[in-house]
Amino acid sequence: MTETPDNLVLALLRRLDERTARIEDRLATIERRLALRDQETAIDRADLLALSGRVARIERRLDLAEG
Repeated sequence: MTETPDNLVLALLRRLDERTARIEDRLATIERRLALRDQETAIDRADLLALSGRVARIERRLDLAEG
């Protein structure tokens, strides 16, 4: 069976669609991973801010105690 030019083009388009779908799936996976990292980074920043606030309060208490 010989491929006609139209059938060949359709087959190539199908393969291109399949590859595009795989690439889009990989891209979505990467985007999800980056979003998770962004959330982790935001949590880390929030933790650091909370800790720096605690350190500042402790320093004030020490300053008051040393008077």
